Amino acid sequence: MAYYPRHPYDDYYGRDDERIPTLRVAGSSDPKSMATAIESRIIEFRVMKLEAVGANSVNQAAKSIAIARANLEADGRGLAGYPDFIHIKAREEGQPERSAIQFMLLATPPYRGRGYDDPYYDRYYGHDQSQNGKIVRVSQKNDSKVVASTIASGLRLNYELRVQAVGPGSVNAAVKAIAIARRTLLETGELSVMGFPEFVRVAAPTPGEAEHSG
Repeated sequence: MAYYPRHPYDDYYGRDDERIPTLRVAGSSDPKSMATAIESRIIEFRVMKLEAVGANSVNQAAKSIAIARANLEADGRGLAGYPDFIHIKAREEGQPERSAIQFMLLATPPYRGRGYDDPYYDRYYGHDQSQNGKIVRVSQKNDSKVVASTIASGLRLNYELRVQAVGPGSVNAAVKAIAIARRTLLETGELSVMGFPEFVRVAAPTPGEAEHSG
């Protein structure tokens, strides 16, 4: 997942605009089915939200976004977004609100595309991404606040950062760290960020093991 300074597409709607379609992701949700739902809403509305409660749900949401982005880019479209913390009402009356992760997703030009008449993309995306940006690898054992500090520092220096995580616990920790870093940068008036989720092959930590998807 690569993160960059905010693009004007981020302001297409206010985050709390009731017109924005919203989907709830469960730990048992099928990422391919969710991806199809994301694609149709991004094409129609250009913006949408995903809500997820718990590590498994956040992991399924991240997978769904990555699949949807790959499918949209194959059709000449783009998808980006960012996570944030929200509170949602409990399903049963009298129960306390639950903390959740909300992904705000936005239609953009394709991240890997070329030839678009967009100075912002020419400046920040018009280069060989494999040669730029720091990689932050996140484990479920990491403190999200510590990782968030690393992410914020990396974005201040490089404008580009890649965050890698393998497994539900690690993905959840990474998403939380990104949300914390984004809030920190917004509060200090420095940057806002958007991300481009994708699947990558990650080398196994132990020689002889198979590669992992992250």
